[in-house]
Amino acid sequence: MSVVLAENSALTTPHARDIRTTTLPNGLLVLTEAMPHMRSVSMGVWIDSGSRDEAPEVNGISHFLEHMVFKGTTTRSAQQFAREVDAIGGNLDAFTGKETVCFNIKVLDENVPAALDLLTDLVLHPTFAPDDIAKEQGVILEEIKMDEDNPDYLVHELFTQNFWKGDALGRPILGTAQTVSALPRPLCWTSTRGASPRRTWSSPPPATWSMTALWSRSPRPSPRSRRPPARSSPAAPRRRPSPTSR
Repeated sequence: MSVVLAENSALTTPHARDIRTTTLPNGLLVLTEAMPHMRSVSMGVWIDSGSRDEAPEVNGISHFLEHMVFKGTTTRSAQQFAREVDAIGGNLDAFTGKETVCFNIKVLDENVPAALDLLTDLVLHPTFAPDDIAKEQGVILEEIKMDEDNPDYLVHELFTQNFWKGDALGRPILGTAQTVSALPRPLCWTSTRGASPRRTWSSPPPATWSMTALWSRSPRPSPRSRRPPARSSPAAPRRRPSPTSR
């Protein structure tokens, strides 16, 4: 005997996502998505440049500068950032990939103004103090050594270097001990436009930024969604180590 089960249309019909695209007068692209069942907000700034846009002699500088912005800005020290993020129960993080660098923060919806102020200050006003540059070079060199001792990451890096042999995509996101040790000072980011839209890290100023922000527009209904944290993989973009590891 066979039994035909009626499908629940509410479960099989995909939910229409409320995603909006807004371009500000200064050219900044803003993407927002409303999630009525959420009380939390995730905001991020994506910079249209990653390790594939680096010259060989400065391989690793995208990841290095991602670390450096957390050392302080013209208005906040690293300690002030930590205190203000903790005060609103937020999580401030960043990662570097082959084609992008992302800075992101997660907070309750009632703390959006404070979170946006922290995020924009972090991205737009870093100081890149010479003393911090020297210290962070040591941190990255230790991170490179840790990866060389990790079989999963080491196998992935060897595969990538051979698959993209001779191409920027084959170079490690962290850079090498030689390139990180020899990074130029002062550091800044310039943008090459026109015929070639590729971004390049270089020195000296000025810097031109191209960013995309994404956050969820979430009214207040509950319950809150609780999801387990995503597991990282060798192929994942490189995130900052926790402050306790520095």
